[in-house]
Amino acid sequence: MNKAKRITTLLTLSSAALLFTACSEKQEANMEDAVADAKAATSEAWEDTKDVSAEAWSETKEAWNDLADATFDERNAFEEGMHNMAESIDEKTDALAAKSEDISDEMADEWDDGMDNLREARSELADSLDDLGDATADTWDEAKDRVASAWENVSEAYEDLVDDLQS
Repeated sequence: MNKAKRITTLLTLSSAALLFTACSEKQEANMEDAVADAKAATSEAWEDTKDVSAEAWSETKEAWNDLADATFDERNAFEEGMHNMAESIDEKTDALAAKSEDISDEMADEWDDGMDNLREARSELADSLDDLGDATADTWDEAKDRVASAWENVSEAYEDLVDDLQS
């Protein structure tokens, strides 16, 4: 009888081990599927963000074209338009930064460098806009050219950042 009891116990334990292994494999497969689904959703959301960002950037560049030829008499409209564009780039940068968690580890260093370049260019733009308020009729073109140069640097830094994300 002892032998029969041991065989029964051994068969029970073996069955339980097989059942546990089958459940573990199924759970692992389900987990792998869930991770793959999450990665796909994240990738799709990131692609959408890049597309929207590129479209919004195109609109911002058009706004610059409308302001580029402003005269000293139009300085208030120029200054207001440039501040609006600066705010717009800040919002776009914040939106990209919010999505930066989705960037792969390989892209992280490029992202950080790109953001540093953009922040530096944006700071230069802020300084040139501050100086614009002190411009006179005689210094207007020089002050406006400084803003234009700073805006070009911001544009290039932003476009480089978006290009890096799209590659």
